[in-house]
Amino acid sequence: SNNVGSVGLPDSSRIVCMSSVADDCAERQQDELAAIVAIFGEGVRVTEGTVGAPLGCSIEVSADSARAAVLTATLPAAYPLEPPQLSISCPWAGMWALEQMTSALEATARASCAAEEGHEVLTELVQQLKTLVVQVAADADAARDAAAAAASQPADGPAHEAVLRIDHMNSPSTYQRLLAKWASALGLHARCLIPAPPRPGRITGVYVYLSGEDGAIGTFLQRLRTENVDVDRAGRPCRERMAAVLCRRPRPGTGEEMRIGEGSPGEKCARDGGRARAPLAAGWEVEEYIGDE
Repeated sequence: SNNVGSVGLPDSSRIVCMSSVADDCAERQQDELAAIVAIFGEGVRVTEGTVGAPLGCSIEVSADSARAAVLTATLPAAYPLEPPQLSISCPWAGMWALEQMTSALEATARASCAAEEGHEVLTELVQQLKTLVVQVAADADAARDAAAAAASQPADGPAHEAVLRIDHMNSPSTYQRLLAKWASALGLHARCLIPAPPRPGRITGVYVYLSGEDGAIGTFLQRLRTENVDVDRAGRPCRERMAAVLCRRPRPGTGEEMRIGEGSPGEKCARDGGRARAPLAAGWEVEEYIGDE
């Protein structure tokens, strides 16, 4: 009879515990934001938490005097036990670079906040974004320089071109950075086509268009087959074993015959009889495609 009426009553000790956790999270949030302001100064704007509007902050980091990015972090009530909501504003960076930066920061936030008792992560995120922004700016500069070099080419452009299909990339950013490095070193212009919309992690159905000297294209293809370019599902470095050369030929208009690469299913390069001329790439470019077009 002592239990009559007790069903459904709140557990007061549990309420006290939850209240203590909430108070602790709120205090940790305030302490971290105070530290962020002290470290980064005028580049920080704190959004005060009110009913229906959680606490948050916006932090600006710069690659140089002309290019900056703004990280906005919205802190849920349970932060740092739960990860913050993140968004990045970086108008001068391409969509692919922006998606990659956001995904990288979100992964860091999830890992840190999953730790026992959570881990304040805003300072780490700012430092990580700074590194990423500098890298994106360097890549943009390299693309600009390559575009200038391409503009100095004769109207007909480089003499040869090739189209590759790469079945998948387990580590897209690392893989693409290596291909861009090879293309730059060999004096090739390249366009990498990835399926839309971009997403973190493994991607499939990647196409790479190359234009330049035939010998340089041959060297690029040899490196693709003989050097580690990606990682397998266990995270071990691996070579490319599933790439196909769909088309390798003189650029149309040079007066030479087209060559279709071995193992090629033909794709558009074969279906059009080798007559169509692909737009000349400028340095290393990454674009999205939808469906088979």
